[in-house]
Amino acid sequence: MKKYVLSLSFFTAIALQLAAQSDYKIMDVNNNDITGTTIQVFGAPKSSYTGTYHVLNTTGGNLSTRARKEEVSMADSSTSSICYGGSCFGPATYVSPCKIDTSGKANVLNGDFNFGPSMTSSTIRYCVTNCSNTADSAFIVVVYNPSPAGIASYSLNYSLSEPFPNPASTLLSFNYKVGSTQGNSQIMVYNLLGSLISSVDLSEAAGTVKLDVAELESGMYFYTFLINGKAVVSKKFIIRH
Repeated sequence: MKKYVLSLSFFTAIALQLAAQSDYKIMDVNNNDITGTTIQVFGAPKSSYTGTYHVLNTTGGNLSTRARKEEVSMADSSTSSICYGGSCFGPATYVSPCKIDTSGKANVLNGDFNFGPSMTSSTIRYCVTNCSNTADSAFIVVVYNPSPAGIASYSLNYSLSEPFPNPASTLLSFNYKVGSTQGNSQIMVYNLLGSLISSVDLSEAAGTVKLDVAELESGMYFYTFLINGKAVVSKKFIIRH
C-alpha cells in the first residue's frame, strides 16, 4: 500500500509540472481550470457516472491531440471508457485517434465509469497529448469512490435516475432529488461536442424532468445535474429516430 501511494504522489508531482508547460487546459463544465488536479467522484455500487471535461487549446493556432486513459487501479467488475472529439470508444480502447483542436475552442473529453459491486475505489488518469509532441500533455486524475448512498463529499443527499426510455425518439424522462438543501438546481443537456442544447431550472426538491427530444438529431447526448452551480453528476442518453 505504501508503494502504491508513493507512486501516485510521484505521478501527481510530475503531472503538475507538465501541466504548467502544456498548451492545453482541462476545464470542468463550470469553466474551472482543473488541469493536474485530483477529482473525487462518489457513486453507488453498480451505478454509472459520466464526467464531462473541456480540453482548451490555449495557443494561437490549430493543434492535433489525442486522449488517453490510464487505469491506475480498478475495482473488480468495474469498467471505464472514453469519448473524445465527438467519437466514443469501448472499454478496451485506451487511446483515441488524433483530433484537430482549433485555437480558443475546446474539444470535449468524457470519462465513463461503471461501478462494480465492491466497495473498493478505482483511480483513472485522463491525459490529452499533442500528436506532434508527446511531451506537450495535460492530465487530470479521477478517483471513483463507491458509496452506499451515492453521496458527494460535500454531503448533499441528491440523486439522478437513469433516463427512460433509452434510446428515446420523442420524449425522454428522468427523476431527480435535490434533498434537504435545495439551493439553485439545474439540469443541463449537451451534445457529444459539448454544445449546450437546453437547460431546465428545478423549482422542486424532487420530481421528474420530461424533455421533448423529437427535434434532436440521432446520436449520444449528456445531461448534467448542477446544484448551486456545481456539477454533481452526469449521465448519457441516446436519441434514435
